[in-house]
Amino acid sequence: MLTGDLPQRVKCTGCGQPRLLFCYDCVELCTYEAVPEPIALPVECHIIKHIEEHSSKSTAIHAQLLTTNTTLFEFPGGQVPPYTSSGDVVVCYPYQHSLNIPEYCEEIREGKRIKPKVVLFLDGTWSNVQQIAAKYSHYPAVKLVSHETDFWRKHMRHTPPTFLSTIEAVYYFYREYCGALQLEYPITQLDTVLHLFRSQIELQEKKEESQLSVIEDPEVLQYLQMGLSHEKLLKITRSLSIPPKFTTLRVNTLHTTIEAAAAKLKEHLGKSYSVSRHKSLPDVLVISGKQRSSLTLYPNSVIVDRKCGKAVLRGADVFAPGVKGMPHLPLGAKVSILVDRDHKCKKGEKQFTGATVHIGNGVVNLTRADIYKKIVKSGVAVEVTERLISVPSLHGYRPDLFFLQNLPSLLVSHVLAPEPGHSVLDMCAAPGGKTTHLAQLMGNCGTIVALEKVGHKVEELRALRDKLGLSCITIHKWDSTEVFDAKADNDCSTPPFGEGTFDRVLVDVPCSALGQRPQLSIQSRYSQISSYPSYQWRFLADAARLCKVGGSLVFSTCSLPVQENEGLVARLLRERSDMELVPALPLLGEPGCADQLTEEQCRMVQRFTPDSYGGVDSDTIGFFLAKFIKCASV
Repeated sequence: MLTGDLPQRVKCTGCGQPRLLFCYDCVELCTYEAVPEPIALPVECHIIKHIEEHSSKSTAIHAQLLTTNTTLFEFPGGQVPPYTSSGDVVVCYPYQHSLNIPEYCEEIREGKRIKPKVVLFLDGTWSNVQQIAAKYSHYPAVKLVSHETDFWRKHMRHTPPTFLSTIEAVYYFYREYCGALQLEYPITQLDTVLHLFRSQIELQEKKEESQLSVIEDPEVLQYLQMGLSHEKLLKITRSLSIPPKFTTLRVNTLHTTIEAAAAKLKEHLGKSYSVSRHKSLPDVLVISGKQRSSLTLYPNSVIVDRKCGKAVLRGADVFAPGVKGMPHLPLGAKVSILVDRDHKCKKGEKQFTGATVHIGNGVVNLTRADIYKKIVKSGVAVEVTERLISVPSLHGYRPDLFFLQNLPSLLVSHVLAPEPGHSVLDMCAAPGGKTTHLAQLMGNCGTIVALEKVGHKVEELRALRDKLGLSCITIHKWDSTEVFDAKADNDCSTPPFGEGTFDRVLVDVPCSALGQRPQLSIQSRYSQISSYPSYQWRFLADAARLCKVGGSLVFSTCSLPVQENEGLVARLLRERSDMELVPALPLLGEPGCADQLTEEQCRMVQRFTPDSYGGVDSDTIGFFLAKFIKCASV
């Protein structure tokens, strides 16, 4: 890594935003005393940029602005100058027959080649670069000896380290070329160019790390760190404030087939999104979204509350009730959507200066007067045109066929694996996704007892059950910490229940919810978070009592601390010799943490560590689940 002082950010003369070196929005180099005069490269540099490569995001722009003899051309259709002979041009591209630069320069010294007048660099995705390379395959080609990217370590974590950004390829070529020919050339100037480019990346990473570190209480962060590797903690902190790129939908297989549902969804979404079946869950469809690297910040903004902000991140527009503040703007005005991070914005504020999080951009659909003078009480206030993650807004599309549900939550019901005719207890049933999924897997045949102690949640559960026509579900307003009664019989019609009443028990316990995404700010204190394990144990201990011998119990949370997950699994195994930990199949997540469990036990449980750079099974909410079989009476 190159060293040196990091220049201070200044305002871009084009858009007024603070920049370190380069403004991606205006495509301009910003002026600093620390930036040297553009340098003249020892060989003219031509960069052939594929037209699909976004100009304002291409690092080729940096190379052009920081040097005096670098020219950009487009492919296809660009006017690339005719080269007089193949000896005048060398292509920096790793063909199979490409020479290493030292070998190429050795042939120059021996008189077998002439010094090139132009070096060609190819800019674009790998497939696009291959198209360009085919056009220039008759020119000699060279490849770099040793190099490693800094740019792609941030933007594409799974890209091989030898896959360079264009400015890095330019830098490494000239460094190796000048060194091999022992040219008296100020290599330090090239060092300065790449150092400033890298410094910009590092500043952006630090800024994003600050934004993504949504856990405000350092004691909570320390609590979360216990038992987790540094790598997992980094994945968590960079992912919590970003929604998953993938939307997962449960198909109501009581009413349609997965094939028919996929066809309907593809027709509804058009070509904007990819729809596919999940590889392991037979009733799940996956919609793939795309992540933006940056958003333009417009001069005018609309302030929304956190609930609205989360909905926008998951694909919704901004509806009038979620708007906390906005200036007087005409219909159709472009605005940035900012979330009131600390609940400080007063309803109706015109210019809010408190802490915010930029989550998207859109156009005004309702004016300030429409919203605050109660002319319009509901409706879309801002139609969202850009999001951090491009995900579809399904707007309640075919609720009889599709149920929006996070992937680990969908997995839970398959792991519990109820069969038609079984008696099943869902101890913490709201909002009803898992409960109704269990009924679907049972073919609406058997008995599901769903418990919820909060009145309005009970009513919502009943409404969902009735809407889906699931007659096998019975719902009770009941506190599950008081559902076990040693004197009660095995009748599952009315709580409380006695020992060994149910074939299957699901205990998705109340938790700190540190795995939920997106979370714009986690303000929970350590005293709250650390109190959950003892409370959760009351649910899990009774769940074990209520499970029949030979029956199954699944324990799950949407949280990440080891104390709420592996710690409780270990405690149940210590205190209940009749409960056997078994593999939670199908396995989609990672093994558990070995701080509390043996390696074999870790492979039986599933932990989902949110990873915004991962695939559908890892770019999800944080989650944990474990499965037990009750093997004998204590």
